[in-house]
Amino acid sequence: MTTQKDTHLRILAGQCGGGSCPTVYGTDRETVVVQGYVVSGDSAGVEVPDGEHLVEIPIEILLAAADRIRDQAHRGPAAGSSGDGPKSRPGTQ
Repeated sequence: MTTQKDTHLRILAGQCGGGSCPTVYGTDRETVVVQGYVVSGDSAGVEVPDGEHLVEIPIEILLAAADRIRDQAHRGPAAGSSGDGPKSRPGTQ
């Protein structure tokens, strides 16, 4: 059984900084959430299972997010608590 749980997001990188454009978020579960433009599996030639989506974002946003994740890993667990602050979004666990 899947349970609903609030996931706390923090902006790692984005185009506009406000979350209304392609953005990569870090979660409190050591995962990332990507907001971008939906790409259909048919147009990409990929089979996408139910519950999943293909999302397109600019490469520079992904690279910036990866740099920030690396920086936070080197500074330790407290590093993730600073920056743009968490945003709460519903999620599944």
